[in-house]
Amino acid sequence: MSTNIEFQRGAFRAGRDRYGHPIFIAVAETGSNNVLEAYSDRISRDWDIVGFGSMTDLITGPIMTIASLTEGGMHRYQNGDTKPENYIANWRETLTNGVMDFEKFLYQFPDARAVVRFGENEVEDLESRTRLGWDVELYELLSESDEWEREVEDYFGKTVCFSKPLQVVEDVEELLELPSKKYSPSQERKSIHI
Repeated sequence: MSTNIEFQRGAFRAGRDRYGHPIFIAVAETGSNNVLEAYSDRISRDWDIVGFGSMTDLITGPIMTIASLTEGGMHRYQNGDTKPENYIANWRETLTNGVMDFEKFLYQFPDARAVVRFGENEVEDLESRTRLGWDVELYELLSESDEWEREVEDYFGKTVCFSKPLQVVEDVEELLELPSKKYSPSQERKSIHI
């Protein structure tokens, strides 16, 4: 059985949402106990975005989901297992007292990009206008913008992605304010890639 191992975590302040709540970008350096570097016995590690949004959004969303995996042993710290309540408490502590500025995030992750995804079937509906509402508005807004680059990737089936580099706090605030819903049961429409 494979276990996801968390080595480090961090949080960066990235502006405020429309209600005035701070926006955070939560990151974690993780690896899998059965994936080793090619010429050593060291576990291969990589930084990933855990999520972004307000503290409430992060704790009740991705952090709670990962915490549930600690109960069954699917996710742990490098020094051993933890309980879900401890995992959540550790993230709450990081989001309260261990937050770094957005400039530090840009320095550590210079290639960070905001990403908005549309599934292949969605795009056909949007372009033929059989799907109406804010989906069409969002798709057209991103399609007509000079800031957002369009690309097609093979990611759980063909996906149309719009992305742009994160350069200032306002880029994260803009991404958060874009209307969205999941484009598939397991995939969020909006994300940040590092």
